[in-house]
Amino acid sequence: MPQFDVAVVGAGIAGASLAYELSATHRVVLLEREPIGGTHSTGRSAALFISPYGGPTITRLAHASLPFLTNAPEGFTDTPLLTPRGILWVARADQLGRLEELRRTSFDVGKRFETLTIEGACARCPVLDPDYLTEGGAAFDPDVFDIDVHELHSAYLRGFRNRSGTFMNNAEVVGLERHGEQWFVEAGNQTLSAKHVVNAGGGWAGNVAALAGAATIHFTVTKRTMVVLQAGELNASSWPCVVDVDEDFYFKPDGSSLLVSPADESETSAADAQPDEYDIAVAIDRIEKATLLRPKAIAGKWAGLRTFAPDGNPVVGWDPVAPNFFWLAGQGGAGIMTSPAVSRLASSMIAGDGFPRELMDLGVSEACLSPSRLQPSIQHVP
Repeated sequence: MPQFDVAVVGAGIAGASLAYELSATHRVVLLEREPIGGTHSTGRSAALFISPYGGPTITRLAHASLPFLTNAPEGFTDTPLLTPRGILWVARADQLGRLEELRRTSFDVGKRFETLTIEGACARCPVLDPDYLTEGGAAFDPDVFDIDVHELHSAYLRGFRNRSGTFMNNAEVVGLERHGEQWFVEAGNQTLSAKHVVNAGGGWAGNVAALAGAATIHFTVTKRTMVVLQAGELNASSWPCVVDVDEDFYFKPDGSSLLVSPADESETSAADAQPDEYDIAVAIDRIEKATLLRPKAIAGKWAGLRTFAPDGNPVVGWDPVAPNFFWLAGQGGAGIMTSPAVSRLASSMIAGDGFPRELMDLGVSEACLSPSRLQPSIQHVP
C-alpha cells in the first residue's frame, strides 16, 4: 500500500499550492477527481489581483501573497505572473455613497485611489457611456493586476512533481477511514495511507468532510458567469478592468477579447457549472446600459464555481472532530490571489511550526480562519 505523510484532496489552486509547499519536506500525494486539476474554479477565473477585496482578512492574505506573485522563487516560472491592469470603479448618482466607502477602505490599506471626472473615465475606457456616469462617480486604482492563472497553477504542479510529489488524476476520493494513527484513503481504484488528510475539495469540500466524519460546515456554492466578446477592432488591450461599484457587472480585456460578467452569485450545487441564458442576457443588458457597446454576437461563454463559508473567510485549520484532518476550503473568489500566503500558512501548521508570525503581524489570526469558529460548541481533538 502506498504510504504518504500527507494526502491532499483537490488539485485546484488551493491544493496544488499547498502540495508544492509541503513537498519540500514531506511525502505528499495530490488527489484530483477530474482529468485536469482546477477544472471547476481555478481554470474559470477572471484572473485579477485586487486588494482590498473580500474583507480585511482576505485583503491581508492578498497583501502577504504579493511578494511571491511579483518575485517568485528562482526556477518557479520563466514568465511574469502579474501584469499591470488597473481597475476603474464606476458609480451612478445613487451609488456615490458606496464609492466613498470604497475610497475610505482603500486609504485605510494605503492604496492609491484617483477620483476621475466623467471625461477622465471615458479617456481610460472610451466605450463608457458618459450619460451613465455622474460627476465624481468614477475612480481609478492602478494597483490591480492580471494574474496568469494558468502559469501560476501549472508552476505549482511542476514544482510539486520536481520535488517528487505524487499526482493522481481521475482519482475521486470515495472512502476515508482512520485506523490507529493513519488515514486510509480510497481513490482511483486503490487504497493509500497518510498521516494527514487535507480537504482542498472546493465545492466538494463538504462531501470530503462527510467521508471522514469531520465537522459539518455549511458552505454556499455559487456560480459566476463569463461572456466573451470579440474586441480586436476596439484596441482594448490597454483598458483597465471596469467594475460597477456594487459589483453588478464588470468587464476586462483579455487578448483580443473582452470578458464580461454580470457578477452573479446564484447558489448552486457542486457540479460542472454551465452558464444560463438569463445570466448571459443580464450581462449584455448591463454592459449596454453602461457603455456604447452593442454586441451583435457572443464569441464564448462559461461559468465557474465559487465556494463560501458563512462568514466569507477561508476555512484553514485543523478539524475540531476528526484528528489530523486539515481544512483548506471556502476561498470564494479570492483563492488564486491569496494562494501563496494561504499555502505557506497551511504548510506551516501541518508541519507543526504553528501559525506564521508574519501573518499575525499583518493582523491575520488563526481564530478568523479556523473551522472551529464555525463550530463553537465542539472542542478540538488533537
